[in-house]
Amino acid sequence: MIQVESKDLARFLEEKKSGFFYFYTPLCGSCQLARQMIELAEKSSDLPIYALDLNLSKEFAPLFKIEAVPVLVRIDSGEFSEKTYTLDNVVAVFRFLKKFT
Repeated sequence: MIQVESKDLARFLEEKKSGFFYFYTPLCGSCQLARQMIELAEKSSDLPIYALDLNLSKEFAPLFKIEAVPVLVRIDSGEFSEKTYTLDNVVAVFRFLKKFT
């Protein structure tokens, strides 16, 4: 997982790239568990996933319709595509990732 900042995501969107962004907050216990599941699925999928602390990037919450953390968001060509809050097991995360490959 690649840790990024708000400016990195803004550039990603400007350049109309595609990929996955994991939004979390550092003190969230569910976020820590979700990160482990995502990292395991990431190793099997060979897809880069970017991690972003939502506390430091609140401006993106309305753009991606984020209602809670943890959440994994798919961006296609610089546009919000889909998101999932089901991050409590590796299989669910892997299926979400593979749906787009």
